[in-house]
Amino acid sequence: MCARVSSVPDLKIPYKVTGYQLKSTYSGNAGSELKPEAVVHWRLCSDVPSGFGVGLLQVLLHTLTLDSDKRPAYSWMKAKIERIMPRIFEKYAGPDVLAYLDKADAATIKQFEAAIKNRPEEGAWLFYNKPCEVKPVTIDPRAQGFVYYIDHIVNQFYLGCETPLPRLFSTPGFTEASARAALDLQDMLIKPVQRYVKRQVEREIFLPIVVQAGCDAAKAKVRLNFGSPETPELNPADLIKAAEQGLIRAEEFRKNAVKFGWELWDTTNATKETPK
Repeated sequence: MCARVSSVPDLKIPYKVTGYQLKSTYSGNAGSELKPEAVVHWRLCSDVPSGFGVGLLQVLLHTLTLDSDKRPAYSWMKAKIERIMPRIFEKYAGPDVLAYLDKADAATIKQFEAAIKNRPEEGAWLFYNKPCEVKPVTIDPRAQGFVYYIDHIVNQFYLGCETPLPRLFSTPGFTEASARAALDLQDMLIKPVQRYVKRQVEREIFLPIVVQAGCDAAKAKVRLNFGSPETPELNPADLIKAAEQGLIRAEEFRKNAVKFGWELWDTTNATKETPK
């Protein structure tokens, strides 16, 4: 299914979905079109020019353009940093070396050149009986500031993922309690979206189906609830009170009492006859 978007000049939003064209991957155009009212489309962000809204992960995938300035997508920046990091480690784990040999002949220089080029990854000791100086090319100490930049990119990436759970596995000191607190804050953003989806589903999906089935929607009260219903905790006092009021039968009381760890035995009025 693909949507057809057209410009609506009398609205603040420049684009609006005007129809849905059904297509088959194998047979081409199916030749049928659905009206926009026939498809429930949750377009939560109404202040963007796109007729399809903004996806939850779109902030990570698209370049941000402000006037003439452009900021690359966070996912692209993070991927580029991860691609370059192995090259940086390789470069400075075995850095370039500048050797200065005082008054050395060409043969000695060639020997040092061969020893430096063929040295193992863990390094090698070089001996010379005249003044010499060997300087490895080290990383600029000012590059330590890039650590904070990388942390910022990673933090923005995690924020764009809309979940604090990756921090629980990757960040030292980020405990389960921290993740729960972050999830509680995130619920403040999720619950308004759930209420919006709930009202639209009940009004545009459930209500027409109930009416088409010939039922009274006001009496049916079909509702959309998120999550599993919480089972109330039962205690022995409630069980005894329910039995006293006749809400449960005696055998039901006994079966539930066993769940609380009560030891119950079956009794019978029949007596066993002792064999003579």
